[in-house]
Amino acid sequence: MSIHPQTIGSLLKEKKEQHPAHEAIVYPERSLRYSYEAFFKEVKETGKGLMALGVQKGDHIAIMAPNVPEWLMLQFACASIGAVLVTVNTNFQSQELAYLLKHSDSSMLFIVDGFKETSYVRMLEDLIPELQTAHQGEITSTAFPYLKSVVYIGERTPKGMRSWDSIQAATKRTEDDEWEKRMEELTPDDVINMQYTSGTTGYPKGVML
Repeated sequence: MSIHPQTIGSLLKEKKEQHPAHEAIVYPERSLRYSYEAFFKEVKETGKGLMALGVQKGDHIAIMAPNVPEWLMLQFACASIGAVLVTVNTNFQSQELAYLLKHSDSSMLFIVDGFKETSYVRMLEDLIPELQTAHQGEITSTAFPYLKSVVYIGERTPKGMRSWDSIQAATKRTEDDEWEKRMEELTPDDVINMQYTSGTTGYPKGVML
């Protein structure tokens, strides 16, 4: 069997054209179902929203969340515009998260409220005191100079953070053909995911995929 070189974005587009009505995502907790056509549309809108907020090819976008639909949308949206999704271990505590944000040069961080006994919101408020005075989700952090905004996945967006809906609202500032052009410029060899793994007693290492 030969390997067919293809980007993740073009693969999703192909499946949408081949099986538009087939189910792509099923999330029972929210009674949520997306066909390939519907999921492709969500991915495109999210990608356009990220572009409108200035995300460029090669930019690092971190996410700290368990298995939620937005995680998938963000992975495919980042892949469609050439951004690198940095996956954060949901069990990380403050010191580990701080290390990852600095080491990965992430410019955006997407979070949920928390996981198990850990509140991600409180963790970030401690790590980034500038959140309390951030305007419309734009951060200037002394400790994390690359980090420009934190995006909250959920209701009642905490102070200083940008809402997930704001990403969708920004889509109108990017034309469809701009997104298509960006996707067409990508190659199968571009990095689209960075996972931090550790087989030693040292800090986790970023693995580029």
